[in-house]
Amino acid sequence: MMVRTRMKSSLLYIFWAVTIGTAFMLSGAYAADSSQKSLTYSNKDLQPYVDSSPRELREPDSPHPKGPNKTKTATVSREQREKEYWCKKASGPRKKIQRLNDDISEKEQQLAETSRNGAIRNGKTMALNKEIAKTRKRLKYAESDLRDLEDEAYRKGVPPGWLRCQFE
Repeated sequence: MMVRTRMKSSLLYIFWAVTIGTAFMLSGAYAADSSQKSLTYSNKDLQPYVDSSPRELREPDSPHPKGPNKTKTATVSREQREKEYWCKKASGPRKKIQRLNDDISEKEQQLAETSRNGAIRNGKTMALNKEIAKTRKRLKYAESDLRDLEDEAYRKGVPPGWLRCQFE
């Protein structure tokens, strides 16, 4: 019986705390200062201040302070640098893939020569098969790296030709 009484009194305290808190919040007494009204400004109201702002804070007429001719050369050189960057970044994985493909074809030729000589299951053919399998696995990883690079370039908006060093 005593437990029920304590439970009822606990619930009663919680009920009153919630009720008083809600009433306090609804009354607005918690607000810092309700006498100030918020102001809304339109673009028309702000126009006189835009013209009087310092030059650095306003949007520039041309992106480069020296004039439009400088910006074109700066943009061209920046674009050229980006082209070279992506070309160099993609040429490494492409060369690696080409080298691995060449290695695989060379080892397959060696395996074919060994098979023609009549050695079907000797140690050399088994070793060549293992080497070919390892090289194919490395090729798969190199192709995956190239795909990841292509995905990154796509996300950054790089034209696909830049990765193949095809400009213009």
